[in-house]
Amino acid sequence: MAREARLDITHVSYRGEIPALQDLLAQNIHAGFFSMAGSGAQVRAGRVRAIAVAGEARATMLPDVPTFLETGFSDRFALDDFGGLFAPARTPPDVLARIEAAFRTVATAPAMMRRLAEIETVPAFLDSRDFAALLERLLRDWTAITTDLDLRIDS
Repeated sequence: MAREARLDITHVSYRGEIPALQDLLAQNIHAGFFSMAGSGAQVRAGRVRAIAVAGEARATMLPDVPTFLETGFSDRFALDDFGGLFAPARTPPDVLARIEAAFRTVATAPAMMRRLAEIETVPAFLDSRDFAALLERLLRDWTAITTDLDLRIDS
């Protein structure tokens, strides 16, 4: 974002979204990237102003807030976040099938869909094949971004 907008900013690492949001509310930082699940209540209360949303489409819970793409940023900001269910690599296929079936039942239940919407989370379910394809695409996308920006992990 800094490169595309030609901003001189300092990245501040946090151990989670909530401490960063607390610093934003205390005006210790000027901006940050936050999920709707983490910041939605603060946005609705008017304590935090949503400037733009990542993804290809506007957020259903923030229909008046443009996407980064609409504001002129590249498709690097078309990436959506997600939550997923993972299992150890050596889990037997029959066990994975039972876990997936149970997860599908819970994840697509009307009560769960309502609850996810209440916490500003867009409900969706992908079977294991589609989820694996999503992860492969995201890994390619993020690898390209980190390579292009020459990002490194300091240890």
